[in-house]
Amino acid sequence: MNMSANILMRKAVCALLPRQVMLSRRLHDGTLVGGPNRAGYGGRGAFVFGDDIEPEFASLDRILRRGDVLIDVGANSGIYTLKGARIVGEEGLVLSLEPNPALLAVLKRNVGRNRLHNVRLRGLAAANECHELPLYENDNKPNSFSLVSPGDGISSFSILAVDLDSLVRWEGIKRIDLIKIDAEGAEDRVLAGASRIIREHQPAIIAEVALGGLSAIPVGYRSFLLPNRTNLPGSPNQLLLPVGHRLITTTADLGWVEDSKVGTA
Repeated sequence: MNMSANILMRKAVCALLPRQVMLSRRLHDGTLVGGPNRAGYGGRGAFVFGDDIEPEFASLDRILRRGDVLIDVGANSGIYTLKGARIVGEEGLVLSLEPNPALLAVLKRNVGRNRLHNVRLRGLAAANECHELPLYENDNKPNSFSLVSPGDGISSFSILAVDLDSLVRWEGIKRIDLIKIDAEGAEDRVLAGASRIIREHQPAIIAEVALGGLSAIPVGYRSFLLPNRTNLPGSPNQLLLPVGHRLITTTADLGWVEDSKVGTA
């Protein structure tokens, strides 16, 4: 069965199954990912697309190495956390942030099912300050919840936000290799709160661009995008790399192109 037919079949399964069913899919490396059969809970995307949910996710083993440290901001059901934890191994670490209690429960379940001991789960949002903030329930879909509201009258609930500079210091983490950010429009605030660790550790950064992306990138970084290719979608993210980073060559191999329109912060 070709990929398109397989995706259509899995979408049909989602439509037919009751919404309370927990979907599960095993990735190519053996990682088991699951989530509710409900829009916005991460289970459907992982079940339907598996490793191909995003181009850089499919190539994560070329971005991360054993012993690396990943910070997963907006972890949702945990696809990056789970696959990343398997790649970095016991010598590495994944610090996984998910402020939505419902999704944090799904994430915790997935970490437990995969018997991962190198993941630290934190029920926090990342921002440019340590503060109580509203998390807006955009579209009534947990994967769209954000510190940013698209308009008036959006329901919200109180969560605790932290800047990554402070969190990394509290956690006693001595190296950062990759920061993945899925913050539904709050990406600028996340980077503003990580200025020290970006300056000191020069990590690679994967940041969502679906809602406009970053207004500027850190000094000394280059921004890359993956455009649509023949019969293949592009990426919803941008990849930020310090000048001279080991992944510069890898990006070219994977089809990423430099985005010269983005200025520096």
